[in-house]
Amino acid sequence: GKNLGDDIAEGKPTLPLLYAMRHGNQQQAQLIRTAIEQGGEHNIQSVIDAVQQTDALQHVRILAQQEAHLACQAIAHFPVTPAKQRLIELAEFSVTRDF
Repeated sequence: GKNLGDDIAEGKPTLPLLYAMRHGNQQQAQLIRTAIEQGGEHNIQSVIDAVQQTDALQHVRILAQQEAHLACQAIAHFPVTPAKQRLIELAEFSVTRDF
């Protein structure tokens, strides 16, 4: 639900950026590193392109789904209560929302 360039402009090293740095080519990695270190809006489109070319968002989505599943497993032994149900719904919502 966020603009893809917001974290880049703020110089935040998010998981998709780190993944793209690790799995992209040397030029992409340097481009992303510079964007994180300097922040701002310079080369945002090139960084977004690198994230897309490395399938970083898909990778992060899969990781998030795995973590949500682990969270649900961690509370599975607790009795069924409205609070437990809300936690399960929150875990599911956090990986299925599209805004």
